[in-house]
Amino acid sequence: MRDGEAEVRIHPLEVAEDNDSTAVSAQGQTRKDRLREIMRQDPMRLWQAGSMAEALGEPAKTESVRVTMDELMRAGELVKHPGSNYQHATGVRSTP
Repeated sequence: MRDGEAEVRIHPLEVAEDNDSTAVSAQGQTRKDRLREIMRQDPMRLWQAGSMAEALGEPAKTESVRVTMDELMRAGELVKHPGSNYQHATGVRSTP
């Protein structure tokens, strides 16, 4: 720090990128954890990224939430249906 400059302290959570779905919230949960929790409450429900972003309290981060949902889809935890509707994998009915 140079003379005359104020020291700026940044909280570690503020450093995380918007699309960092592993950044821990003030409640100690990651975005992925909170998203899983919401989707497990009603596994039959179809979610779009915008409505999930609102449910997470992050309406301005729809794109980041979509990226997180895609990561969970690739991990097999969510299923992506036409129209970019996501569903918790336990809610998908298997056809006989």
